[in-house]
Amino acid sequence: MIIVIYIRKAILISMCFQMGPETVATFKKALDAISKGDWDKAEIEMLDSDWHNDPRQSKTRAEEHAQVMKTGECAPYCSLKGWS
Repeated sequence: MIIVIYIRKAILISMCFQMGPETVATFKKALDAISKGDWDKAEIEMLDSDWHNDPRQSKTRAEEHAQVMKTGECAPYCSLKGWS
């Protein structure tokens, strides 16, 4: 269980690194779902964002991050990023 918490925390840190903490703070619905442990809703809200839908952003990264947030499973994505 502890590992899953750290994996999801790493996703938030990665998002902050990419977009800045101020922008991540605007993900109100996603952050609310995360705080409640509603991982399905968190994924939906992460994908219903400019981060995912803006062609200037990395759509694939948003999808990978949302999947990890939903499942709490890092492999194989995290190993590609050197996280595990």
